Parts: sequence; structure tokens; C-alpha cells
Amino acid sequence: EDVHVNWINDLRQRHPSLFNVIHYANAAAGDDMGAFLCWMAVRVLEMHRVLKPTGSIYLHCDQTASHYLKAMMDAIFGRKNFRNEIIWSYRRWAGKAKQYQRMHDTVFYYVMGGENIRGIGQWNRRPAILQSTSDGMNVTLRLGN
Repeated sequence: EDVHVNWINDLRQRHPSLFNVIHYANAAAGDDMGAFLCWMAVRVLEMHRVLKPTGSIYLHCDQTASHYLKAMMDAIFGRKNFRNEIIWSYRRWAGKAKQYQRMHDTVFYYVMGGENIRGIGQWNRRPAILQSTSDGMNVTLRLGN
């Protein structure tokens, strides 16, 4: 009900590997995850279509669906066009916790092809500390290896 039937049929016929990612995520994590990935896939496919051959894309996500989104991006852009996984860690005032704190997001970096690394050199020098949100929370941006 949450997903247009036309989207599902189009993915099944024109992008079978992407359809399989969504199908298996739906089986493993439930209908909500399948619907979310289908919704995302339609939009990322359109972004892929309009990107220049020298273009790149960054997908920012949290831990809820990052592993499924990585598989989706691999199906759309190809694993060979994956360039980096950027871990965006941030600090919170931790109180007494019953579990480990969730204190990072993930940014996946893909290119359309070739060695497109424009704009990355400045990040390799050192992590950047940014002021973010109205409460002045410190955010650290790091590149993974």
C-alpha cells in the first residue's frame, strides 16, 4: 500500500539486482524498510540518470538503514564506483545509558565513473569541527580509509 505498484514493476523489470536488494531487505527487516528503500531507489535512480559523467553523489544516513542503502547504491552506481564511507561522529552529553550511544552517521560517496576526487583533498588534511544546530553541538567530520 505504501509503494506504487508501477515502481515495483519497473524495478523488477529494468533493475533486477536493485529489486533483489529491496526484496531481501523487505524480507529481513519488514515492509517499512522495503517501502523506504523502494521510495529511495526511485529517487536515486533519477539522480543517477541526470548526473554528469564526472558527477558524484553523497548519501547521508543513520545506522537504521545504512547497510541496506549501501547495497542499494552498489546496485545503482556499481561497486567499482564506490569511493568512500565517511563517518560523521558527534558528541552528546551522555547520561547513564543502558546501551552504547548512537553518536555517528554515515555518508556514502559514489562517482559516476573514473577517478573523480575533486574537492576531497582539503578533507584529507585533518578532521573539521563544525558548529551545528541551534544548541551549538560540536560535529566532527572524518573520512574513512
